[in-house]
Formats: sequence, C-alpha cells, structure tokens
Amino acid sequence: MGARPGVALVGDAGYCGSPVSGAGAELSLVGAYLLAAELAAAHGDHRRAFAEYDRALRPLVDHKQRVGPNLRLLVPRTRLGLAARNTITRLPLLESLAGLERIMAPTKTITLPAPPAPAATGPSAPPGEANARR
Repeated sequence: MGARPGVALVGDAGYCGSPVSGAGAELSLVGAYLLAAELAAAHGDHRRAFAEYDRALRPLVDHKQRVGPNLRLLVPRTRLGLAARNTITRLPLLESLAGLERIMAPTKTITLPAPPAPAATGPSAPPGEANARR
C-alpha cells in the first residue's frame, strides 16, 4: 500500500485488486475504516498508524490482487483461446458457472477492530455540539 510521510493511498489508488475480483468497494471501505482506526489508536503518530494499517490490511489486499483463472479466460493469449472464450460466453451455461464459481471460491476475511470511543464532550454539551465547535 502506498504511503509517504503524511500521505496514505487508499482504495484503488493504494491497492487495486484484480480486475475480476469485484473487490474495489470492499478494499476501499475496509481500508478507510482500518486507516481511521489506526490513526486514532496511534494518537497522532501517522508513521506508526500507517505501518499498522499496512500490517492489518496486507493479507486481504494480497489475496484480492491475485489473478485467478477467470481473468486468464477473459483475456486469452492465443487465437484459439480467443475463439474458445467467445464460444463459451455465448452459452447459457455461463451464468450458472459464474454462480458456481462465487459459491466455490475461497473467501478471505479479516476481523475489523472496534471503532474508537467518541471524544468526551463534557457534561453540559448537548449532543453534536462538540462537532459544531471544530
């Protein structure tokens, strides 16, 4: 994942998944959530937060960046492969196979940390007032 002093790349800019992984939104949302959690836990030390963010998210990103056989079928290297792909895509069976692949594909999940507790607003502050003062 891309990180420079004071800058972290998230979403496709930081860790674009395989074009057929269907994981762009998943990686973006999980990445943003983890980055926010790590920044909160690091209390302003972005270097530590970025390192922990990378450690926590790297296994999922590595899994989603792998190119599986489905991409090799979509982008064949030979004329024979191209002809086979074009023939297969015209078959009604293709939709069933796609559903079967989703069912049989191994899944990779990570456990997300609990969100940090909200900052104390003081006993007299009405809800939302702390945010209005920022």
